Amino acid sequence: MDFQSIATTVVTSGIVSSLFTLGIQTYLKQGITHHFNKELALFNAEIAVQAESRKLDFDRKMHDFSIYSTKRHEFYPELFKKLHKVIADFKGVEDIVLISTEFIALEDKNTFTNYLNDLGVIFNERLKNQIDELFKEYERDSDLDKHLLKARHVIEHHLLTEIGKKYDALHEFYIGNLLYFSDDVSKESNILIQGLGYLLAPITIPPHLKEKFNKELLCQEIESGLFKLKEIIKNELSVGDYS
Repeated sequence: MDFQSIATTVVTSGIVSSLFTLGIQTYLKQGITHHFNKELALFNAEIAVQAESRKLDFDRKMHDFSIYSTKRHEFYPELFKKLHKVIADFKGVEDIVLISTEFIALEDKNTFTNYLNDLGVIFNERLKNQIDELFKEYERDSDLDKHLLKARHVIEHHLLTEIGKKYDALHEFYIGNLLYFSDDVSKESNILIQGLGYLLAPITIPPHLKEKFNKELLCQEIESGLFKLKEIIKNELSVGDYS
């Protein structure tokens, strides 16, 4: 075999070897690429499932949060209004009693009842009957002092009974919607409601507190507590505190 044949054989063998090596590399590369693409597709599919699941969970939470937020914006003003109304009505009892009984001896029954009406007193059958009996007694004995004392007692009892109904509605509202109140609002509201309960029904005061009970001081504390609650509510609704 001459040199040229040997060279040709070597060159040909090299080319064949290179082509074979290239083929193997291409095959391996394609195999790796196919495997990678397959794994990537599976990964993307899993990510898509997780993303959809998270989106649904996020949408659900946003929906729940929206309801929660809406409830707070609805219930906070209502809570404050009910508290303020009970406190204001209680503070006004003494004035209404004194004002309404100043002219009993000078006016007839109809004028007296109309006067009470103008003061915002809500009449029921019981109060009407008590006033009727009051004036009948006064016609019989004309004892002004006794008449005034009884009139004041009747009106005060009636007013406190009506306030008691509002207090019960306030307490029921508080308990029924406690889930939507923050810890701070819940705490301050509970203190106010408890204090109002002591004012309206002193008999409910625990024995260890009776010696320290002071009506005027408690009224001042309630007024201060109402202002504090107002500031807490305003802050939470303005900055979005949803703890």
